[in-house]
Amino acid sequence: MFYYVIVLLIAFIFYLLFPGIGAVRTRNSWRLFRQALVDSSFFPILDYASLRGLNEGIFRYFRFFGSLEAIQGDDLIWIRGNNILASVEMKEVNLFVLELKEEEVQDGDNPFGDKEAGKLTSLSWEHIFSLPEGTKLFIAGPLFKEQGKAIFRGEPEYKLTMIIYEGETELLLQRAIWGGRQNNEYWNRLTPGSLGVGFFSLLVLANFFLSQSYGRPLSLIALTLSLLPFSVLLPPGLFFFFSYLNQWKLGRRLRAERDLLRLPLRYFFEDPKAGGEARLPDGNVYFCKSIKWGDTMTSGLSKSIRIWPSLLKKDDLTDRGGYCFGILPTFDASSTQKRDPFAENIIIPDNPSELAHKSEKKALRHEIKSLFLVIAGLLINTYIMLVVLQRLLY
Repeated sequence: MFYYVIVLLIAFIFYLLFPGIGAVRTRNSWRLFRQALVDSSFFPILDYASLRGLNEGIFRYFRFFGSLEAIQGDDLIWIRGNNILASVEMKEVNLFVLELKEEEVQDGDNPFGDKEAGKLTSLSWEHIFSLPEGTKLFIAGPLFKEQGKAIFRGEPEYKLTMIIYEGETELLLQRAIWGGRQNNEYWNRLTPGSLGVGFFSLLVLANFFLSQSYGRPLSLIALTLSLLPFSVLLPPGLFFFFSYLNQWKLGRRLRAERDLLRLPLRYFFEDPKAGGEARLPDGNVYFCKSIKWGDTMTSGLSKSIRIWPSLLKKDDLTDRGGYCFGILPTFDASSTQKRDPFAENIIIPDNPSELAHKSEKKALRHEIKSLFLVIAGLLINTYIMLVVLQRLLY
């Protein structure tokens, strides 16, 4: 009985526990990234006036959009933007790269379409050997003023968030929120090593038990469990595996929709029905207004992003209620005032808060279905392997 427990415990620890811990850590790290990005939208954008008003040696939180000017040494870069030059110390930086695909969504397209909004990757600065001059960069976090110069420097309690990106700056926030999540949390940094150790450990135990007079049943179980990670790729469990991947992908998509739907609500305490206006860090006024989809007011947002969540069907647009969000000068064609790139001009049919809640619930249902599917596939294939191996060993 003791040996049975050991075999099952090894399979549980290396096939489920360690990858599960990695999955939780991975999902949490991406959640913290998205939250840091949303929080940064409340930081003022660094410009010459704000730099002049900053006292020496005292830091404040800022955002900065610019392009790479130069790399100095191993951990210092210079970024130019807004007619100023700022340096960034790369020691305490959460660094991400947002690539642009050929099918990249453009301004006015539906972020919830079939096309992905580029690939977002987390990297370490040590793994980047060169960057061309002019590379687009976004940086957010503590800014110090030393001898009149702007220096972004991470703190232990708040690291810098930096994104190297391609494409339009106005779509950076939506694209990063959409792509800022793991495709499948089970497959993380801990998974390959954990599966490998579990496989070889059970294989060694199977060989050991096979040499013992009492160990054939134990050897059969150990050998069957050692092949567990590979069994999902064999028929008939392969059908369940692909169904699991599809359900998990749908759940991931719905969680991304949930986050995008909540994005413009951050200025209104998650309640669009309250409506009204909010003051942005740059002094502009951001508004929320209830509209009908066929309202003529939407013509003023002709360049706005129109979000159509997968929960809704594109049937009759005329009488559908919705909400529009934007900056008031957006409707003044003669206005030359620069707008905050993170303040979305956006139109959403129906109540975005309620849609986000429904998306979250539906995403959870898809994830539960995916777990049942992969478990069903594993059980079926494990039973088949058990029968086959039993005939081979006995």
